[in-house]
Amino acid sequence: MCVIVAAPHEVAAEGYLVAELTSSVLLLGRNQAVSGYCMLISTRHVTELHHLPPPAAGAFVNDLLVAAAAVETAFTPAKLNLEIQGNQVPHLHCHIKPRYPHDGAPGRRIPHDTPGRELTEQAYVNAVDALRRALRSAQRQQSERIAFG
Repeated sequence: MCVIVAAPHEVAAEGYLVAELTSSVLLLGRNQAVSGYCMLISTRHVTELHHLPPPAAGAFVNDLLVAAAAVETAFTPAKLNLEIQGNQVPHLHCHIKPRYPHDGAPGRRIPHDTPGRELTEQAYVNAVDALRRALRSAQRQQSERIAFG
């Protein structure tokens, strides 16, 4: 995770850079076992959300709200699962997993060892573009919510 944060414009083995946000980077996962799977990775190296000072924790949560709204808009899932774990990688990050009635695990969590599904290069480009458009809209909406309470 630290390598991704240090050089977010490099295409990582884990995914494709969607955006650099206030306190995180958003990646579209290379493994698209569920369509629209993303990771939001903190730009600060901490293992837990509560290890961040309150303003930084608030900024990460705000980034998560915006990223989740963008994934929902771009991929229209039935539900979103947001998972902050860090059992294998001790760097604050959140898995954003869109859920669909046909995703192979209805009513259950999607295991991390779910077989990978790679897309064509053009499909990744299209998904990143859709996410970036949705992200701009979600950022505007979130700014309005904050400004107007």
